[in-house]
Amino acid sequence: MNGGRLSPEGEERRKHPRHPCNLHTRARQIGNGSPQELPEGYFKLTAINISEGGILLEGEVDIPEGAKLEIEFELGGLAELSPHKVEAVRVVQKAGKFQIGVKFIEEEAA
Repeated sequence: MNGGRLSPEGEERRKHPRHPCNLHTRARQIGNGSPQELPEGYFKLTAINISEGGILLEGEVDIPEGAKLEIEFELGGLAELSPHKVEAVRVVQKAGKFQIGVKFIEEEAA
């Protein structure tokens, strides 16, 4: 099995291939769409795979589905990448940590 989401017929359902990674990020909640209190300010998450459409993040914070976050990649001395806005679409607890599947979202017009 390739680790992706499969249809009942066994076909890959993802639009974009996932690429394994191990990137440290910092995230913060944006907007007020979350029914649950998240830590104030930034909290740490690790990107464990990435695609054109989203990222699988892992951390100790339980992010509710539907929560909108702003994430920044920490590149250790290199220029930080600009923040990306994402929305949590899937959250599972695994081995004492939370895995959060997020999709990239467009910036809303001001």
